[in-house]
Amino acid sequence: MSCSEDPTCQELLDHIYELVDADEDAIDERSRALLAAHAAVCPSCRDAVDAERHVRELLRRCCGESVHAPAALRVRVVSMTTRVRRTE
Repeated sequence: MSCSEDPTCQELLDHIYELVDADEDAIDERSRALLAAHAAVCPSCRDAVDAERHVRELLRRCCGESVHAPAALRVRVVSMTTRVRRTE
């Protein structure tokens, strides 16, 4: 994934999971830096990123770090989200 030089709020929201996950396979370092810079100056995007991180932290605490989705489920979810993004 690559984002524009001056990402919009919608662009950040479209890629919030990649940003929060810091998934190097899903988002390049330049795009991550641009989206993070946008979130640093945009209160609504910063709130969205903070909320997503908070939800993930709650899930980690409630479910424990040892609980993982089966590999087949992860493959299906990634495949479905990739397909959805291509049709948008």
